[in-house]
Amino acid sequence: MDEKNFNQENEEMKNEEVEEQSEDLAEETQTPDENSEADYTLDEDAYNEAQEEIISDDTEESAENSDDDNFLEEKAEYGSLDNEPTGGTMVDESGIPINLQENDKKKSPLPIIIVVIIIIIALIIATVFAMKNDKNPYNPMDYPVAEGTTIGDIAESYGVELSEFLSVYGLPEDMPADTPSYSSEYYIPCDIFAQMAGYENFEALKEVAQIPDETTVSEPTTLWEKIKSIFIKEEPQPITGDTYWGVALDEMTLGVYVGEEYMDEFKELYGLGDDITIDTKYKEVRPMIEDYIRTQLQAQIDQAQEQQENATDNSNEAENIDESPENSEETTSTDIDEASEQTDSVAEESE
Repeated sequence: MDEKNFNQENEEMKNEEVEEQSEDLAEETQTPDENSEADYTLDEDAYNEAQEEIISDDTEESAENSDDDNFLEEKAEYGSLDNEPTGGTMVDESGIPINLQENDKKKSPLPIIIVVIIIIIALIIATVFAMKNDKNPYNPMDYPVAEGTTIGDIAESYGVELSEFLSVYGLPEDMPADTPSYSSEYYIPCDIFAQMAGYENFEALKEVAQIPDETTVSEPTTLWEKIKSIFIKEEPQPITGDTYWGVALDEMTLGVYVGEEYMDEFKELYGLGDDITIDTKYKEVRPMIEDYIRTQLQAQIDQAQEQQENATDNSNEAENIDESPENSEETTSTDIDEASEQTDSVAEESE
């Protein structure tokens, strides 16, 4: 017997002994019925665990295959990485698939130009508000302040305090003394203005002037109005006795305000065109009228300054003439001659 056969037989004998010992140990600890039931239970649990493990592996493998299939489909649709699309996909001159460009456009963020426009508008609004804060809020017409034309000047001419003047005309309490009288009229309440015009109340004036019950919304015309309309939507407002007279005046037609027979003179005075008719509302020509008033006020200011400068120059010239040495010598010589003649005349008479 060679060494290989001997080792094999020895190994088989050891395995048989181990099996016999295992069987003896099982017989000592369990009965045959219990062993049968336990073996069946253990086999069923192991089978269930194995099945679950197999299903889980199959699911993961299926998901990976699905991802791979999607990737392959997308690659087939858009083409390979070297810009060689397959499946008849259209490409532009640069080789980029058109479908891919459209998808990118859909996902693109807000265009930069819109952001830039928004920033510019915000800066313009901030600048306008800063400029307006430096001006009189009750002089939005930007009338120049001419001497003798402010509410402070008028109150002083009446001999009353500014606060009393504001109270009598129902004007805002914080209206400054340098507010031009032309702009202050806009803020007089309709009830008080009606009494000033000789009417019992505003309802009577409203009927005669054909003023509507509420304001109408106008289309923005100036740059500031257009910017403002983006953020603030104008709504119709009721016109009552507490409404500023300027608001009610804006809703009057020129046919009522001026009269049809005076329309030509009115248009000529304010430089209005043929598109202005008796049905045109006052607010449509207000900018031209305000521009005319500004021009007239500025002319008054310039004329007053010119007169003052001329008066100052004349006064300085008169002072220079009086203080001239030549004029002093001539005056002295003339006085001496006159005194000498008077003395001679008196001497002749006495002789």
